[in-house]
Amino acid sequence: MVLGLLPVWNDWPAISGSGKGFFVGYGTVVWAVVLLQAGGGLLVAMVVKYADNILKGFATSLSILFSCVVSYFLFNFQVGAAVGVAVGAAVGVLALVSWFAAAAVNATLLQLLQSRV
Repeated sequence: MVLGLLPVWNDWPAISGSGKGFFVGYGTVVWAVVLLQAGGGLLVAMVVKYADNILKGFATSLSILFSCVVSYFLFNFQVGAAVGVAVGAAVGVLALVSWFAAAAVNATLLQLLQSRV
């Protein structure tokens, strides 16, 4: 990380200088969004490393649904047809995967119980 910041440190006058640099117009909100996105990327990497890619899919589907509901109530977001189809597809996939995963677990448990009898 330090090596990645070295060029920024070296070229800081050109990057930030005289109203023409890359970071012109970056306010507090923009930096907050950048940091949240970077933190979210690190969290996704941790989930995939320590859990499972399927769990990442569940979390993504639930976050889409949660964001849509919160945006509707807090920001008076009007849900259009495209958003409705996308949220419906995410919830449908989540339900199908949960249903089949539960069926697979139940079948495995049934086999284990029958093998002990």
